[in-house]
Amino acid sequence: MEITTVKLHPSFPEVVWIVVEQPGTEAQRMAYDVQENKFNRTAYKSLLYERGFRGDYGWIGGLGTPPKKHCDVFLLTKEKHQVGDILLGYICGVFFRRDGDHKLVALDEEWHSQLAQNDFAALDEETRQKLMNVYPDVNENEGWYGS
Repeated sequence: MEITTVKLHPSFPEVVWIVVEQPGTEAQRMAYDVQENKFNRTAYKSLLYERGFRGDYGWIGGLGTPPKKHCDVFLLTKEKHQVGDILLGYICGVFFRRDGDHKLVALDEEWHSQLAQNDFAALDEETRQKLMNVYPDVNENEGWYGS
């Protein structure tokens, strides 16, 4: 499957295809160039990496492609993925942002199979805190919510 041809997963919205834009092991911010259909390393540091989140970050396949309107997602995973990988994810929560740029939270297959519930609240405290540390200042009309 190629990035430009990813469609919504047949079990959307519970199951999604995630295009990895920012692997958890990458300290520099990556950016997708739609014209060249490739990712480029930018001069900016990755906010996720700087704040200790080691899962992946990307967008939901079939809901647009950066820099145009798209749907961002944090992927909880222990695996090491590469930029541009297309992975299966299970939505378990969301961070509602005041500016409307909401961030979904998804589990990879391993996390999904280990949790009794597919919900943000079912995550262990350490994992939840590492994720919440990405946006430590939660303003009015913002917050982390389960599926």
